[in-house]
This record gives sequence, C-alpha cells and structure tokens, in this order.
Amino acid sequence: MNFVTIASFNNIHDLYPLKVNLEHNGIQCFIKDEFSVQVAPYLSNAIGGIKLQVPAEEVEKALEILRESGYENKEEYNEPAKFIGCFEKITAKIPILNKLGLLSRFFILLILLAILLKFLFGL
Repeated sequence: MNFVTIASFNNIHDLYPLKVNLEHNGIQCFIKDEFSVQVAPYLSNAIGGIKLQVPAEEVEKALEILRESGYENKEEYNEPAKFIGCFEKITAKIPILNKLGLLSRFFILLILLAILLKFLFGL
C-alpha cells in the first residue's frame, strides 16, 4: 500500500487529534518519523517533522475531512525536502544501511565522512 503525507508537525500532540478523527471516519493512518523526532527533536525540521500519512487513494477524502474539522493545511502534500527524499532512496540501496532507519543512516554516513576527512586532510 502506498502512503502519502498529508500533513507534518513538529509536535506529536498536534497530530494525534487529526489521526483519531481520520480513523473515526474509516481512513487508515500511518505516522512516520514519530520516534526520530521524539528522540532528537532538534532534527525535526531536517527530516520534515512528524508526518501524517494516508493511503494514496484516500488522500482527497482525508484532506476534506481535515478541512471540515477546522484544520487548515498551508501546504497540501507537505513532503520533506528533496534532499531527504533523495537521501532515503539512495541509502536504501546500500545493503547494510537499508535495514536501518533514516536517522541512523544519516549519522553513520556523517561519521564515515568525518573519518574520511580526517584521513585525507588531517582535519
């Protein structure tokens, strides 16, 4: 099943009432990057916040339910930055990294880059 992000938040408490409302109306929801932001809240903007996702075929219905309940999404389909999407796709192809979460992949590659710079330039 293909899920689409319909809203993103920096705070999980803002997301849950919307999730409950959608589920009450029969729309299956998925929360992406919830634990990454809870563990490292300073990375929220970098990874696009906590994302509320619904099945692709339910997007219009979900957005209509949210509008009717008073939620105003300033950017429909509030997807993370292109860099994050590209990073996720590229690192998913690396055998060892593809089993890890996005945040873990980022830190491992950051550490490897620091080691490489230290080796090459003595930084």
